[in-house]
Amino acid sequence: MLKPKPTSHQERLKIDLFDKRMSTYDAIKEVITEIVRHDVVTNESTNAYVRAIDKAEFLFGPEIKEYLDELYKTLLQHHATGATIESLPDSQRSKAIDAQARRFQKISDFYTEFPKLLNPYLAMRSPLEVAEAHC
Repeated sequence: MLKPKPTSHQERLKIDLFDKRMSTYDAIKEVITEIVRHDVVTNESTNAYVRAIDKAEFLFGPEIKEYLDELYKTLLQHHATGATIESLPDSQRSKAIDAQARRFQKISDFYTEFPKLLNPYLAMRSPLEVAEAHC
């Protein structure tokens, strides 16, 4: 019986990890796309976002988790303000609308910012090689 070459096993691990990372990215992107398309953050979309990022801390480094956590805070702030903006007095409403626009821009920036952070993780390198590159 022939033993598989060590590089074959290592290559399979790299491919599996790549697939898991892409699946996570696709799930997050799907949620953000829905939010941007409808220009609203709902309870459902925040719950979907939490499910999408659930395993990110195990697949990526701390800078990815930090970015995703910050984006989650922005989603929550956008949702909370959106739910109360109409009840605010005119003087506060204008400021709230400006803040909402900035938050929405930060959410939309996902399409340019996240791929930059993700790029090193999508190269077909082993987790050890990626970790060493971040040191």
